[in-house]
Amino acid sequence: TYHRIQNIPFFPYLDIPYCILMAVFLRENKDSVKFAVNYPIASLVILILYVQANVICVHILLGLPLVACLDGAYDTLSAVICWWLVFFCPGDLFFKAYQKIIPLLLNNI
Repeated sequence: TYHRIQNIPFFPYLDIPYCILMAVFLRENKDSVKFAVNYPIASLVILILYVQANVICVHILLGLPLVACLDGAYDTLSAVICWWLVFFCPGDLFFKAYQKIIPLLLNNI
């Protein structure tokens, strides 16, 4: 089973759920929806900082340029899509579904 788990690709099976969790974590802060509506670019930058925090720390420690952490187009694109789904999905359908599905999944563990 170790080899099967080791061969799971990071994108999309681990990256997209991580982006969704970070976007939900950002949304659960007080007045975050109002902030995202008033300042969408700032909200998106904050989410990208949440998602890329580990890469930013590694780049600082290794002395690499910080802009290079945005090289992964899939990481940035998945963060943008998850941000849009959590904050701006019509009718707030995605966030409502997330709130209903996660407790069901956690009860079955």
